[in-house]
Amino acid sequence: MLVERGLIAFSELIRQFDLPTEYLNTIVINRVIGSALNGIKFESGTLYTENYVRLQQNILIGYLQAAFLPVRVNEIIKNTRVNENLIQSNFDT
Repeated sequence: MLVERGLIAFSELIRQFDLPTEYLNTIVINRVIGSALNGIKFESGTLYTENYVRLQQNILIGYLQAAFLPVRVNEIIKNTRVNENLIQSNFDT
């Protein structure tokens, strides 16, 4: 379940397996976090796979790059169906 979704809330595990919170907490801390299992992170009551964390980081980087990198007007005209004259008129001031 964790591998498929990339994350799972600790509370969901408690409900699904009907285990006491302290017992499950001990298992998670000792076997997942405290062991040599790589690629699993436990933060704010949620288990995350390393791949999920990396994917989220890459999405954020993509959004930030899109927001802050300059874009050439020629590229907008070339890659969209917006009328070239309308785009040019917005920049001719």
